[in-house]
Amino acid sequence: QGGGDKGEGVSAAVEVSVRDRGIGIRTEDLDKLFHRFQRVSRQDRPDIPGTGLGLAIVATIAREHGGGVSVESVHGKGSVFTIRLPRDGPQENPSLHNRQP
Repeated sequence: QGGGDKGEGVSAAVEVSVRDRGIGIRTEDLDKLFHRFQRVSRQDRPDIPGTGLGLAIVATIAREHGGGVSVESVHGKGSVFTIRLPRDGPQENPSLHNRQP
């Protein structure tokens, strides 16, 4: 297991998990997944495109809604990504109202 903010402080929550049977992620790379512009180095698959923003955006959205996201992965076998959100919606978060577009 690794990476992200799992949203473990959420008492009553909804979880959505997505599993793939792809190339998996090395244990030492799991914490990089949720940081902006971080990509896991794949010398054996340099053709995989990306900017390193997708999972960072997912983690930010989940956190802003009072939840979190986590990943479990076995290199060479695949990964499971889980997003966890409060069942009753986010609590009031003043930072959401003060943002400029």
